[in-house]
Amino acid sequence: MGFELHRLPASAFGISLGTAGQAGLWSALKLHNETTGPLSFLSNAPIHGLSTAFWILTLGALCLTTLSYVLKAVLRWRSVVWEFRSSIHINFFFMPFLVLLVLGVTAPVPPFPSAKFSLVLLYVVVALMLALEIYVYTEWMYGVSRSLAWANPTYQLSIVGNIIGAGVAAQLGDSTLAMFLFSIGMLYLLLTLTALHTVRDSRSWLG
Repeated sequence: MGFELHRLPASAFGISLGTAGQAGLWSALKLHNETTGPLSFLSNAPIHGLSTAFWILTLGALCLTTLSYVLKAVLRWRSVVWEFRSSIHINFFFMPFLVLLVLGVTAPVPPFPSAKFSLVLLYVVVALMLALEIYVYTEWMYGVSRSLAWANPTYQLSIVGNIIGAGVAAQLGDSTLAMFLFSIGMLYLLLTLTALHTVRDSRSWLG
């Protein structure tokens, strides 16, 4: 098992992120049908069932991947440290936070009876995400191996987390947190896109 877990990358969280995207898509279509009427080409489709199925599949994939990666951290700690120090792999650690935020938005029924409790959970997820962002953004600005001069497309994962977090905060009624996360996301999106367009040696992304 140790050898197999050694080969499990942090990018494995992308499986649950992909199904979370499908859950978001079908959830948006379900909301459209409820507010503005059914779409002609989807009027007979089991939209609600698909949205719920992808939500459950996402939750299961996230739990399974998280458990597997925790076991990897216990058995193959050096491999996890290597990924955390990598300029590419460290950005994949934002994926679980993205999935949790999407799960909160696309829940088939309100997951918690109190909106206040939902806000508390949002603050916990955002606090953990911001803690990782502070470390990564500090490396972007002052580091060497992970500076914006070596920007790669995975840098945008943390930015997406800020944008999704802003949407969730706005949905729960916390406009201050929503504006804060959106501002950070847009600022670093501008910096990242500028850096990506100015990097000349694209082969360094794989180094």
